[in-house]
Amino acid sequence: MPALPLELEREIFELAVISDRRNAMLKLNLSLVARRVAIWVDFVFYESVTISHSRSVDKFLTLIQSKPTGFFTRIVKALCLVCSVGASPAFDILSHCTTVQRLACFVDLHHQSQSVPSLPLLIGRLPLRRLSIESDHFLCLTATTSTWSENLTHIYLVFWGPLSPSDTSRLAQSINRLPRLTHLALDFVDSPIRPLVEAVHSATLQVLLVSSSNYDEGDYSFDDARIVACDPPIGDITLPDSRIHWEEKMWSYGESIIALRKVSATQTASEQPGAK
Repeated sequence: MPALPLELEREIFELAVISDRRNAMLKLNLSLVARRVAIWVDFVFYESVTISHSRSVDKFLTLIQSKPTGFFTRIVKALCLVCSVGASPAFDILSHCTTVQRLACFVDLHHQSQSVPSLPLLIGRLPLRRLSIESDHFLCLTATTSTWSENLTHIYLVFWGPLSPSDTSRLAQSINRLPRLTHLALDFVDSPIRPLVEAVHSATLQVLLVSSSNYDEGDYSFDDARIVACDPPIGDITLPDSRIHWEEKMWSYGESIIALRKVSATQTASEQPGAK
């Protein structure tokens, strides 16, 4: 029986992992087939990593030590660090995952910044395209020199507390300065929605998702067709059982609503008297 072409063989194994990413036993069984298969499986399995609790931290740091130097630097492209992850282990993890392009980081930088003052600088050096983070921490990052400010396309901001007028202004300015930003999600808790939303004037923005735990219908009335309101709130990817892939559904939802609006507007225009 002739062997499959190497490219096809690799694709088959990669699709098997992609179909059930969380199945560690499947990964182990596939890795035992051959060394080349183990390498292919690792590249897919560890492309996206979620560190959800202290046990995950210890397990992942041990795994890093067991792999060749630079292994996770090449592989990990999406990383989620939840609230329970400390600043010190977060620094250790990020120092080995320096090519991450999608980062969800809900580590408390404020209370632990003295122990790991270089963590914001490390995040600033990542080649990020997408960032999910708490609003105050985002302001902390924008105050440092970053390599991703020119390339960031998607931001998901969570608000853990009230937003002052000065913070609203600073946040809007930071958002408006991002030249490639196309997708923005704002998940409010105790802050008014309208001041920040109306202060965002990014010309490149295509989708602006807004949600709030304190739903007020008046706050959700905007003339801008790019703004999509979500009630109940968009979601909370800071929870341990969440995955960074969840964001794709969020952005797809916003894009689908805006697409429907465009179709409706086109139909309405064509039905106007005198329309050709």
